[in-house]
Amino acid sequence: MKTATQHILGAEPVMSKPGQPLRIAEYGRVAEAIVSGRALPGSMLPTEAEVGETLGVSRTVVREALMLLEEDQLITTRRGIGRFVALEPAKFGLERIAPFDELLRSAEPNRTFALSNLEAAVQDGTEFTARGLDVEDSTPTWFWEHIVTRDGRPVAILQEHVVATDEASDGFSEQRRRASAVATEMAGRASTLLSLIRKDLGPELGPGEVEISTSVLGSTRARQLGATASQPILVLTQKISRQGEAFYLAKCLIVPDFVRLVVHQASVG
Repeated sequence: MKTATQHILGAEPVMSKPGQPLRIAEYGRVAEAIVSGRALPGSMLPTEAEVGETLGVSRTVVREALMLLEEDQLITTRRGIGRFVALEPAKFGLERIAPFDELLRSAEPNRTFALSNLEAAVQDGTEFTARGLDVEDSTPTWFWEHIVTRDGRPVAILQEHVVATDEASDGFSEQRRRASAVATEMAGRASTLLSLIRKDLGPELGPGEVEISTSVLGSTRARQLGATASQPILVLTQKISRQGEAFYLAKCLIVPDFVRLVVHQASVG
């Protein structure tokens, strides 16, 4: 029979990806329990010892992960009592269908955010685009990549995908053809592809989904953001549909040390 801690956090020891600090993997496990509702708002979290024993990590790692969760306002500490899931965790705005740079601006309205386009080109399909856009692995996609800056400092990398097609292509819906046309005509613009598509298709988009995970930058992305390769990051993957068909996919890699970011909701509708 599972213990209360195993019910909340899972019975399997936490495992980190190569190069990923263990505290980040543990952060993700606890954050997922909060986002999924297994750890209810206002409920008391297991003790550091219980968490460490369940996840197979030291109390030092547990303490570091819990400090990060408190910084992100997902949990609160009552001195002498324990740690609790926040009653009203701050929201990043992921419940809205909107470009990621717009959501960043809404999270910190007193800051100046800007985009610079790194690449806009048609690429071969990948497992990521095939799964996210519900197409064959071989289906090419438009790839737009931007650096997002806050007050002139790079804080995120934004990557956007739509199916690459043209008006004469058979087997593609109107929204996929129009999204591809926007990507073709506006390539290189210092604007998100989603904001341009929304102007063309109108605001009636949805449903949408946002998945949240953690990782580390790696050497190439670290150079782009002026950070270290081992820098922990938040990875937000956004998938948007229209009339029941997925047509837009984005990934935003955010350095939380550089920008104030609180993530609570994992899906939009």
